Amino acid sequence: MQSSDARQSQASDAENMGRPRISGVVICLNEAQRIEDCLLSIRPVVDEIVLLDSGSSDDTTARATALGARVIQREFDTFAAQKNAGIEAALYPWILSIDADERLSPELQSALTAWCEQNIPASPCALRMNRLNHLGEQAIRHGSWWPDRKIRLFHREMARWGSGNPHEELSLQPGTRIVDLDGLLLHLTADGPATLRRKSERYARLWAEQRKADKQIAPVWKPLLSAAFRWLRDYVFRAGFLDGRAGWEIALIDAAYTYNKYALTRKALISGGQRTISTDPHSLRQKTSGKS
Repeated sequence: MQSSDARQSQASDAENMGRPRISGVVICLNEAQRIEDCLLSIRPVVDEIVLLDSGSSDDTTARATALGARVIQREFDTFAAQKNAGIEAALYPWILSIDADERLSPELQSALTAWCEQNIPASPCALRMNRLNHLGEQAIRHGSWWPDRKIRLFHREMARWGSGNPHEELSLQPGTRIVDLDGLLLHLTADGPATLRRKSERYARLWAEQRKADKQIAPVWKPLLSAAFRWLRDYVFRAGFLDGRAGWEIALIDAAYTYNKYALTRKALISGGQRTISTDPHSLRQKTSGKS
């Protein structure tokens, strides 16, 4: 592997050639069924692809290598640490960070290409994309899933991933300008309600485990009232009902997630902090849903 100084030297030479150079960074585990579409969608707009794999047992890495990705094996600890390791391993200073269940639409590819052609590699900005989430084959355009704007392209010196609950969060340096791009970042959130429900339950346990460690206990009324408000906000006020049966399922599952995360925390802390909330970070890495 190249040293950091060598990467920086090559990256500087590349940017002097007249356009921002981009490293595509993807983290994954057992994504053989989806990795090809993901990498094919970013390949036209990046100068290299770095794949951080955390021990796939299928042929994810073989498929990625066949598409020109540089595969790095790293044991999974947290989403944020994995993504930051990808940034450190990248050759170029501009980072396109997406997940294996995401892909760029043709319109978003065109918008990224147009941005690169502006020849502003030193511009202190981060690029934000509008993510369109899917439940099965259905695109969700209402409720809490839309709009869903995510920063996915940034300069490595201006951003780092930090741990959130349960999702990782991108932290930008103060004053970083955010540019919105046209086009859609397509997110295959879950293949159906059952998959979404399982993912939601795992995330609720992870959230509760963190709150238990912080000794943050919610009032007795918090689980039920927060869940009811979540359902009312997403299904009624944000018009989730316009997505039909899918909107109904999403509103129920998201309300249940809200209830569970507070209820599990209360149960653990009231029992004297000895109760362990079952979490499995490795299984969480197998992303089939969620809004990270």
